[in-house]
Amino acid sequence: MSDEINQSLLPPNASILLRDLEEIFGKSFDLPVLNRFVVNPNLAPAHILPWLAWALSVDDWSDSWPEQIRRNVIKASVEVHKKKGTIGALKKALQAFNYTNIKVEEWFEYGADPYFFRVFFDVREPGFDVNILPQVQKVIENTKNARSHLESLRAYLSAEMGLVSIGSIVISKEVTPIPYIIYDTDDELKNTSSTPHIGAFLISKEITQINPIIFNSDDHIAVENAAMPTVGTFLISKEITTINPLI
Repeated sequence: MSDEINQSLLPPNASILLRDLEEIFGKSFDLPVLNRFVVNPNLAPAHILPWLAWALSVDDWSDSWPEQIRRNVIKASVEVHKKKGTIGALKKALQAFNYTNIKVEEWFEYGADPYFFRVFFDVREPGFDVNILPQVQKVIENTKNARSHLESLRAYLSAEMGLVSIGSIVISKEVTPIPYIIYDTDDELKNTSSTPHIGAFLISKEITQINPIIFNSDDHIAVENAAMPTVGTFLISKEITTINPLI
Protein backbone atom coordinates (compact mmCIF):
# COMPACT_ATOMS: atom_id res chain seq x y z
CA MET A 1 0.00 0.00 0.00
CA SER A 2 1.49 3.35 -1.03
CA ASP A 3 2.12 6.35 1.25
CA GLU A 4 -0.59 8.26 -0.62
CA ILE A 5 -3.18 5.66 0.32
CA ASN A 6 -1.95 5.58 3.92
CA GLN A 7 -2.51 9.37 4.23
CA SER A 8 -6.00 9.17 2.78
CA LEU A 9 -9.22 8.78 4.74
CA LEU A 10 -10.85 7.00 1.85
CA PRO A 11 -11.18 3.21 1.85
CA PRO A 12 -8.70 1.25 -0.29
CA ASN A 13 -11.39 0.45 -2.85
CA ALA A 14 -12.39 4.15 -3.35
CA SER A 15 -13.06 5.20 -6.93
CA ILE A 16 -10.76 7.43 -8.97
CA LEU A 17 -13.37 10.20 -8.81
CA LEU A 18 -13.37 10.21 -5.02
CA ARG A 19 -9.59 10.27 -4.90
CA ASP A 20 -9.48 13.21 -7.34
CA LEU A 21 -12.02 15.12 -5.24
CA GLU A 22 -10.02 14.40 -2.11
CA GLU A 23 -6.88 15.79 -3.71
CA ILE A 24 -8.60 18.97 -4.90
CA PHE A 25 -10.38 19.72 -1.63
CA GLY A 26 -7.28 18.85 0.36
CA LYS A 27 -5.45 21.77 -1.24
CA SER A 28 -8.11 24.17 0.05
CA PHE A 29 -6.69 23.74 3.55
CA ASP A 30 -3.34 25.10 2.39
CA LEU A 31 -4.65 28.59 1.58
CA PRO A 32 -2.10 31.40 2.12
CA VAL A 33 -4.77 33.41 3.98
CA LEU A 34 -7.02 31.91 6.61
CA ASN A 35 -10.72 32.11 5.80
CA ARG A 36 -11.52 34.04 8.97
CA PHE A 37 -9.18 36.84 7.85
CA VAL A 38 -10.97 37.33 4.54
CA VAL A 39 -13.98 38.97 6.20
CA ASN A 40 -11.91 41.12 8.56
CA PRO A 41 -11.28 44.64 7.14
CA ASN A 42 -8.12 44.96 9.22
CA LEU A 43 -6.57 41.62 8.22
CA ALA A 44 -7.91 40.88 4.74
CA PRO A 45 -5.35 41.04 1.91
CA ALA A 46 -5.53 44.24 -0.13
CA HIS A 47 -6.65 42.49 -3.32
CA ILE A 48 -9.73 41.10 -1.51
CA LEU A 49 -10.93 44.48 -0.22
CA PRO A 50 -13.16 45.31 -3.24
CA TRP A 51 -15.09 42.05 -2.75
CA LEU A 52 -15.41 42.66 0.97
CA ALA A 53 -16.69 46.18 0.22
CA TRP A 54 -19.31 44.71 -2.11
CA ALA A 55 -20.35 42.18 0.54
CA LEU A 56 -20.86 44.95 3.11
CA SER A 57 -22.77 47.23 0.68
CA VAL A 58 -20.21 50.04 0.49
CA ASP A 59 -21.89 52.67 -1.70
CA ASP A 60 -18.80 54.50 -2.97
CA TRP A 61 -15.49 52.88 -3.75
CA SER A 62 -12.28 53.66 -5.60
CA ASP A 63 -9.21 51.47 -5.97
CA SER A 64 -7.15 54.68 -6.14
CA TRP A 65 -7.85 55.51 -2.49
CA PRO A 66 -5.04 54.76 -0.03
CA GLU A 67 -5.32 51.29 1.43
CA GLN A 68 -6.04 52.52 4.95
CA ILE A 69 -8.95 54.65 3.72
CA ARG A 70 -10.39 51.67 1.84
CA ARG A 71 -10.23 49.61 5.01
CA ASN A 72 -11.82 52.42 7.02
CA VAL A 73 -14.67 52.76 4.53
CA ILE A 74 -15.41 49.05 4.82
CA LYS A 75 -15.35 49.18 8.62
CA ALA A 76 -17.71 52.18 8.67
CA SER A 77 -20.20 50.79 6.16
CA VAL A 78 -22.53 48.97 8.58
CA GLU A 79 -22.71 51.93 10.98
CA VAL A 80 -23.32 54.36 8.12
CA HIS A 81 -26.19 52.26 6.76
CA LYS A 82 -27.78 52.04 10.22
CA LYS A 83 -27.99 55.86 10.45
CA LYS A 84 -28.11 56.79 6.79
CA GLY A 85 -29.73 60.16 6.15
CA THR A 86 -28.54 61.68 9.44
CA ILE A 87 -25.70 64.03 10.31
CA GLY A 88 -24.19 61.23 12.40
CA ALA A 89 -23.95 58.96 9.36
CA LEU A 90 -22.48 61.79 7.31
CA LYS A 91 -19.76 62.42 9.88
CA LYS A 92 -19.04 58.70 10.19
CA ALA A 93 -18.59 58.42 6.43
CA LEU A 94 -16.17 61.36 6.38
CA GLN A 95 -14.22 60.08 9.36
CA ALA A 96 -13.35 57.04 7.27
CA PHE A 97 -11.22 59.40 5.16
CA ASN A 98 -9.27 60.42 8.31
CA TYR A 99 -10.85 63.88 8.36
CA THR A 100 -11.25 65.58 11.74
CA ASN A 101 -13.29 68.45 13.22
CA ILE A 102 -16.12 67.64 10.83
CA LYS A 103 -18.84 70.28 11.00
CA VAL A 104 -22.19 70.22 9.23
CA GLU A 105 -24.11 73.52 9.14
CA GLU A 106 -27.75 73.41 8.15
CA TRP A 107 -29.57 76.20 6.37
CA PHE A 108 -31.22 77.67 9.49
CA GLU A 109 -27.82 78.02 11.20
CA TYR A 110 -26.36 80.44 8.64
CA GLY A 111 -29.39 81.97 6.90
CA ALA A 112 -29.39 79.97 3.66
CA ASP A 113 -32.31 78.74 1.58
CA PRO A 114 -34.32 75.95 3.20
CA TYR A 115 -32.80 72.45 3.23
CA PHE A 116 -29.34 73.51 2.10
CA PHE A 117 -26.28 72.65 4.15
CA ARG A 118 -22.51 72.99 4.02
CA VAL A 119 -19.69 70.81 5.30
CA PHE A 120 -16.31 71.75 6.80
CA PHE A 121 -13.51 69.48 7.93
CA ASP A 122 -9.81 69.53 8.77
CA VAL A 123 -7.18 67.53 6.90
CA ARG A 124 -4.14 66.62 8.96
CA GLU A 125 -2.80 63.69 6.97
CA PRO A 126 0.25 64.49 4.80
CA GLY A 127 -0.02 64.26 1.04
CA PHE A 128 -3.60 65.51 0.69
CA ASP A 129 -4.84 65.21 -2.90
CA VAL A 130 -7.51 67.75 -3.87
CA ASN A 131 -8.64 65.43 -6.66
CA ILE A 132 -10.34 63.27 -4.05
CA LEU A 133 -12.82 66.03 -3.16
CA PRO A 134 -15.30 65.22 -5.99
CA GLN A 135 -15.38 61.64 -4.70
CA VAL A 136 -15.90 62.90 -1.15
CA GLN A 137 -18.78 65.02 -2.43
CA LYS A 138 -20.29 61.90 -3.97
CA VAL A 139 -20.01 60.12 -0.61
CA ILE A 140 -21.87 63.03 1.01
CA GLU A 141 -24.59 62.96 -1.66
CA ASN A 142 -25.14 59.22 -1.12
CA THR A 143 -25.21 59.52 2.69
CA LYS A 144 -27.35 62.64 3.28
CA ASN A 145 -31.12 62.62 3.48
CA ALA A 146 -33.10 63.00 0.26
CA ARG A 147 -34.51 66.47 0.98
CA SER A 148 -31.18 68.21 1.72
CA HIS A 149 -28.83 69.77 -0.82
CA LEU A 150 -25.09 70.28 -0.39
CA GLU A 151 -24.26 73.95 -0.88
CA SER A 152 -20.51 73.91 -0.27
CA LEU A 153 -17.70 71.63 0.84
CA ARG A 154 -14.58 73.11 2.37
CA ALA A 155 -11.40 71.37 3.54
CA TYR A 156 -8.83 73.03 5.80
CA LEU A 157 -5.21 71.93 5.84
CA SER A 158 -4.29 72.32 9.47
CA ALA A 159 -2.04 71.09 12.23
CA GLU A 160 -2.42 71.40 15.96
CA MET A 161 0.56 71.44 18.25
CA GLY A 162 1.31 72.58 21.76
CA LEU A 163 3.91 75.15 20.71
CA VAL A 164 4.50 76.65 17.30
CA SER A 165 8.19 77.45 16.98
CA ILE A 166 9.90 78.32 13.72
CA GLY A 167 13.58 78.92 14.34
CA SER A 168 12.85 79.78 17.96
CA ILE A 169 16.47 79.39 19.09
CA VAL A 170 19.24 79.88 16.54
CA ILE A 171 22.92 80.39 17.36
CA SER A 172 25.19 80.97 14.37
CA LYS A 173 28.68 82.29 13.77
CA GLU A 174 28.07 83.88 10.39
CA VAL A 175 24.88 83.59 8.33
CA THR A 176 21.60 82.11 9.50
CA PRO A 177 18.73 82.45 7.04
CA ILE A 178 15.32 81.18 8.03
CA PRO A 179 13.62 80.25 4.73
CA TYR A 180 10.28 81.41 3.47
CA ILE A 181 7.15 79.80 4.87
CA ILE A 182 4.61 79.90 2.06
CA TYR A 183 0.96 79.01 2.46
CA ASP A 184 -1.34 78.16 -0.43
CA THR A 185 -4.92 79.30 -0.73
CA ASP A 186 -7.18 78.39 2.19
CA ASP A 187 -4.34 77.00 4.32
CA GLU A 188 -4.47 77.56 8.04
CA LEU A 189 -1.89 77.50 10.82
CA LYS A 190 -3.83 77.00 14.01
CA ASN A 191 -2.11 77.29 17.36
CA THR A 192 -3.55 76.83 20.84
CA SER A 193 -0.33 77.45 22.73
CA SER A 194 -0.06 80.17 25.37
CA THR A 195 3.31 81.27 23.92
CA PRO A 196 3.62 80.80 20.13
CA HIS A 197 6.99 81.93 18.77
CA ILE A 198 8.28 82.56 15.25
CA GLY A 199 11.99 83.29 15.24
CA ALA A 200 11.79 84.28 18.88
CA PHE A 201 15.40 83.98 20.02
CA LEU A 202 18.37 84.52 17.69
CA ILE A 203 22.09 84.99 18.38
CA SER A 204 24.39 85.64 15.42
CA LYS A 205 27.89 87.05 15.05
CA GLU A 206 27.45 88.61 11.63
CA ILE A 207 24.23 88.28 9.63
CA THR A 208 20.85 86.97 10.66
CA GLN A 209 17.99 87.10 8.19
CA ILE A 210 14.44 86.00 8.81
CA ASN A 211 12.45 85.75 5.61
CA PRO A 212 8.74 86.57 5.61
CA ILE A 213 5.78 84.35 6.15
CA ILE A 214 3.80 84.75 2.94
CA PHE A 215 0.06 84.26 2.81
CA ASN A 216 -2.22 84.06 -0.18
CA SER A 217 -5.89 85.00 -0.11
CA ASP A 218 -8.04 83.53 2.66
CA ASP A 219 -5.04 82.32 4.68
CA HIS A 220 -4.61 83.19 8.32
CA ILE A 221 -2.85 82.33 11.55
CA ALA A 222 -5.33 81.58 14.32
CA VAL A 223 -3.83 82.10 17.76
CA GLU A 224 -6.17 81.05 20.55
CA ASN A 225 -5.59 81.83 24.21
CA ALA A 226 -2.14 83.21 23.45
CA ALA A 227 -0.89 85.31 26.29
CA MET A 228 2.33 86.36 24.56
CA PRO A 229 2.61 85.72 20.79
CA THR A 230 6.02 86.79 19.47
CA VAL A 231 7.65 87.21 16.08
CA GLY A 232 11.42 87.80 16.13
CA THR A 233 11.24 89.08 19.68
CA PHE A 234 14.78 88.67 20.97
CA LEU A 235 17.77 89.22 18.66
CA ILE A 236 21.48 89.52 19.41
CA SER A 237 23.71 90.24 16.43
CA LYS A 238 27.16 91.80 16.16
CA GLU A 239 26.81 93.36 12.71
CA ILE A 240 23.60 93.01 10.69
CA THR A 241 20.19 91.71 11.59
CA THR A 242 17.42 91.75 8.98
CA ILE A 243 13.85 90.78 9.66
CA ASN A 244 11.73 90.87 6.55
CA PRO A 245 8.08 91.86 7.01
CA LEU A 246 5.18 89.56 7.73
CA ILE A 247 3.20 89.57 4.49
